[in-house]
Amino acid sequence: MKTDKTANKSGRSTCPSCDGEFKCGFGGVFCWCALVRVSRETREEIAGEFSGCLCKDCLVAFSKGKELPESSTWNDS
Repeated sequence: MKTDKTANKSGRSTCPSCDGEFKCGFGGVFCWCALVRVSRETREEIAGEFSGCLCKDCLVAFSKGKELPESSTWNDS
């Protein structure tokens, strides 16, 4: 995905799709988003609609072509 510009001082981010809070690992040693397979077409759709990284729930939903969750329930603590 792309660099998350929504991270706050605690390193947590807000998903631009569902407004759920999550920790983005982009730029670190590893990020969970690297494990989610997303087609080129879907990546382009996400990039055109949102700015910053999506939470795991929304990214997985997008990758499977499912309806996006209303709020994120995934906890990465």
